[in-house]
Amino acid sequence: MRPGTILEKRVESLAKSLKGLTSSQEKWGLDNVIPHYCIYRTRIHRATCIDCGHTWFGKKPTRCPQCGAKLTVKENTRQSRFIDRCYYGILQRCQEFNVYRLFYCYSNKKKGEPSATKYMVEVTQHWIGDDGQDTIRALRLTMFPYYRYCPFSLDSDLTLKRDCDNYGYYNTFYHIMPHRVYPRTSCTAKLKRYGFKGRFRGLPPERVIQGLLTDNRFETLWKSRMTDFCEEYLHNGKQHIRKYWKQVLDYHRYGYKVGNLNIWFDYLDLLEYFQKDLRSPHYLFPEFLGKEHDRLVQKKTAILERQELERRKQQEQDKLAVLAGKAKYFDITFSNDQFCVVVLKSLEEYKAEGDYQHHCVYTNSYYGKKDTLVLSARMKDSPDRPIETIEISLIDGRILQCYGKYNQPTQYHQDIIDLVNHNSKQFLTHGTSQQS
Repeated sequence: MRPGTILEKRVESLAKSLKGLTSSQEKWGLDNVIPHYCIYRTRIHRATCIDCGHTWFGKKPTRCPQCGAKLTVKENTRQSRFIDRCYYGILQRCQEFNVYRLFYCYSNKKKGEPSATKYMVEVTQHWIGDDGQDTIRALRLTMFPYYRYCPFSLDSDLTLKRDCDNYGYYNTFYHIMPHRVYPRTSCTAKLKRYGFKGRFRGLPPERVIQGLLTDNRFETLWKSRMTDFCEEYLHNGKQHIRKYWKQVLDYHRYGYKVGNLNIWFDYLDLLEYFQKDLRSPHYLFPEFLGKEHDRLVQKKTAILERQELERRKQQEQDKLAVLAGKAKYFDITFSNDQFCVVVLKSLEEYKAEGDYQHHCVYTNSYYGKKDTLVLSARMKDSPDRPIETIEISLIDGRILQCYGKYNQPTQYHQDIIDLVNHNSKQFLTHGTSQQS
């Protein structure tokens, strides 16, 4: 993307003066970001450092006695090649910007080979000004099959990128959590004043910087060392913290601790639902949060079930009122030499029709439809046995449905349709005369 705004042009010009990794930064990254493996044989107590190839006997080691590397021990493994891919972050100041740089680290080591393949490639840069605005420079994204390793094309150049794609979706590939961040950081005076002291406490660095520069609530949480609330703020949104800000401050003041903040915020929602005093420590900080949360959930569930039952009863009453309003059509019947057609008048008749024909005329409450009427076609010599069920429109007399058992037409289907169409005007004229 070409720079278009004054800010983007400023970032592009400063990016040309940005230097690469120093020797100390590169050495620290290789020593602390990429794991150093050791194969340990528990039966004979022999350890082998993959980095330097040194072998020694003794207890399960933590550091190599020769190269001094902190070891990641693999017990009794037959693995000989170790490939690692990880991310390494550096925060530095460039003029008026806090520049957070992310490096992709690759390591390919093999047991018995002292020389390993290691390299670092810068994949993203976040240029964050004192107003909190983030301008991103990154490598070109590769195709989907490579995302499981690294989403970037490592031979491309860093260029300006948009934080959202063409469809407005947040691009997570430009916000990758690093495994480690270089401990020696430099930042703007404003970021220092707002509480940043060089550590990110396991949270996304660019999000922490933006939060400190743009939101005084996040600044308060950060300075109070309420890391769990900072994580909630960054990962699950601000709405709960903003809604219950006074309760969050009381949480810190009273020294209350919970294992899962989501449960506590859900509990506060329940307290609000039951109109409890959200200023009272008695309600805010129960001794057994999970037990109290579950009790209120069960209580609310019972209330909602009762409301749902009442709603369904009201709906059923409304449908029965609709059926009662169709009483003016109940006396209409017509027939020919073979069939007679009658109007279904009650819930019992709808249920019997649905059970006999094995369709949903009763279960889907056709009796509650306002502008339709349900008829039943029967043989003249067997008036209690339905042949087909007909739904007609009371607006224009048109047949909407006409089916027999299992929603299938019978051999009399066309004759029944002709009979109903010939007599459908009765419903329209009967309804008009009743209204007049």
